[in-house]
Amino acid sequence: MANASLDAEPTPAKGAVCRLVVIEDHAMVAAALSALLGAERDLSVAEIAGTIAEGLRAVACHRPDVVVTDLVLGDGVITDHLVELRRISPVTRILMI
Repeated sequence: MANASLDAEPTPAKGAVCRLVVIEDHAMVAAALSALLGAERDLSVAEIAGTIAEGLRAVACHRPDVVVTDLVLGDGVITDHLVELRRISPVTRILMI
């Protein structure tokens, strides 16, 4: 059986750019992720955040299609903030690396 909440999410239009927020506390990893993702024509990195708090602000500001985040950051574990992320931007997908 399909998950109704996933089925209700909009599908990006063909040719649309997927907006991303990267949450990563290691500067070299964040820069590498941003460069790799940003090199794709259909991906755009809206902001790189170095902490969970910065990430939450970035998600509230940009309402990205996808958040790419480290699991453990300097100010906590991202899984402790998933409910808040979903409250801020319910249709944003979250990819933990």
